[in-house]
Amino acid sequence: MDAGTRAFMREWLLRKYGWQDEAGYAGRWRTGGPFWTPDAGWAARSSTSPPPRPMPKSSAWSTRAASAKPSGTWRTCPTPGSCGDIMRPPLAGGAFDLIFSEGVLHHTPDTRAALSSLLPLLAPGGEIAFYVYARKAPLREFADDFLRERMTKMPVEECWEACRAITSLGRALSRLRAEIEISEPIPPLGIAAGRYDVQRLIYDHVVKCFWNDSFDFEENNLVNFDWYHPAYAHRHTPEEVEGWVREGGLELLWLHTEPSGITCRARVKTS
Repeated sequence: MDAGTRAFMREWLLRKYGWQDEAGYAGRWRTGGPFWTPDAGWAARSSTSPPPRPMPKSSAWSTRAASAKPSGTWRTCPTPGSCGDIMRPPLAGGAFDLIFSEGVLHHTPDTRAALSSLLPLLAPGGEIAFYVYARKAPLREFADDFLRERMTKMPVEECWEACRAITSLGRALSRLRAEIEISEPIPPLGIAAGRYDVQRLIYDHVVKCFWNDSFDFEENNLVNFDWYHPAYAHRHTPEEVEGWVREGGLELLWLHTEPSGITCRARVKTS
């Protein structure tokens, strides 16, 4: 990925999490002492969506939950810091100012349990920032389950090749540069009235066929592969996420919902 694309993705992440920009992210944190932040999991698509850079004097921790097998085993990743099982973090409690988990919790056996395992690691006033998949429209949910039931059983190389046709479909739809007007809502299909780009309409409501012109073909294929091959890919509602925040005794700071997923930031209450 070229520098321009990485910069674009970084800015997008900062906006998505409500930090808006570098100054907003840096301004959230105390100055002076060390700033401790683990990256709780790197999904396969982390190469296209890097987490916010830690502040100076920071510490990192990672696991690769996207490669989880149904047996519950995990493949560790060669990143600076320590690696381990996100369900049983090998870290001291109450030590971290920020835990960042972009697109990983839903790839564990239990999204809620994975989140709960991380909360004791937060210091008083510490934040957790995470993204989980959203429950989709009925046809999209059906297609997701139908395809994943088959593709999760494929060897990595076979699934990668199978995803190429799906990625090519996304590219072809995107190149149409076409829009369609839905004059009235279609509740049984979960489609609201409005004007839609054809590729986005198919992507959000029928089948995941990601395409972004800013990425090359392999990068686009990685995004689709990262959806279809992991053993787990749970989808959730905003109400579920808000419930997890309440159950964890956290203060909700940011909740952004879009068709693809839910982005949340929450803070440990100090009083």
